[in-house]
Amino acid sequence: MPIQALVRPLPPGDPRSWLARAALSRTEDAPPHVVLAGTADSCLAAGISDADPTPIASIDGALMAEPDVQWVGGHGVAVVQRDGRPILASYARLRFRDGSWWCRTWVRLPGVQPDPAGGEDHSGLGGPPPISLRLLLPRAVAGETVVRMREPRSPGPLPAPDFTLTLPDGATFPDAVQAAAHRLEAHFVNSGRGRPALVAWTTAGIQAWLGEGRAAAGRLHAWGRMLSAENDIRALGLFGLGEDERGGRRVPMVALAMQRRGSGSVLWLRRFERRDDGRARWVDPVGLIRTPGPPLSMFPEDD
Repeated sequence: MPIQALVRPLPPGDPRSWLARAALSRTEDAPPHVVLAGTADSCLAAGISDADPTPIASIDGALMAEPDVQWVGGHGVAVVQRDGRPILASYARLRFRDGSWWCRTWVRLPGVQPDPAGGEDHSGLGGPPPISLRLLLPRAVAGETVVRMREPRSPGPLPAPDFTLTLPDGATFPDAVQAAAHRLEAHFVNSGRGRPALVAWTTAGIQAWLGEGRAAAGRLHAWGRMLSAENDIRALGLFGLGEDERGGRRVPMVALAMQRRGSGSVLWLRRFERRDDGRARWVDPVGLIRTPGPPLSMFPEDD
C-alpha cells in the first residue's frame, strides 16, 4: 500500500501543543485521519480516509521504521467509546519510540467547533492503550506499506482580492472585524450564498478573497498562511456558514473568525432561520462577538 507523505518544517515547541491546535482547527475537507512523524528537524504528514485502524497501524509502522523518526502521531475525527457508548470526537495523538503514548479527545457535534477547554487527556508509559482508544492508537505494525516523501503542494498564486475596504486612521482590531463582517454579511444577503472567504487586515485596510467549491476552505487557509509572512498583515480570518445553539436547538449562522498577529482570536456571528417559504430571517438583530474565537493557526508563531 503506497502512501505519499508531505515533508514539512517541524513546528517549534511541544508536539502535544501544536497537534492539539491542529486538531481543533481542522477544515471540513481534511481527511478523517492525518498521520504524522517527527524527526529532529522536519515533520512527515500523510492523510488517509479509511476508518479501520489497520492502515493507521501500517503507516505508523512504516514511518517508525525510518531511523531518524522520533515519534509518530497525528490528528483527526473518529468514533471513540465513552461510558460504554460511541461518540464522535476530534483527537490528537502521539506514540514515542520508548512505547509511551498520549492522546487528547474532544466531543464533536455537527457544525460546532470543539471547545479547547473541554478536551480529555489520556497517557501511558507503555503497553496498549484502553480499548476505547485503540482506533486512535493502534500498535505500529511493520509491513509492506511504502511511504513516499514529496514536497508540499502549493495552493497556487494568490489572486487579486474580490473586494477591499479602506478603514479610517486609528482603526482598531474590533473596527476591522466589524467592517469585514458587515461587508460579508451584505454579500450573503444579496447573493443568498454563504461562500467562504479569507479576510486580511493590513496597514492599508481590509482585503477579502471569496472561495468556491468543496476544497475552498483548505485553499483559503493555505493562502492565509502564505499572507502571514508579509509584515503589513495585522490579522487574518475566515468567514463561512455554520451552526450555533439557540433555545436548545441548532440554528444556522454566518460567522467570521479573525486572529490578530501575536494575539488571540474573536468570533463574529449572526444567526438566522429558514422559513417554510424558503426565505431566511435573522434571529439576532445585530452580529454578536464572542471571545476567544476558534484557533485558526494562521501565523507561524501559533504552530
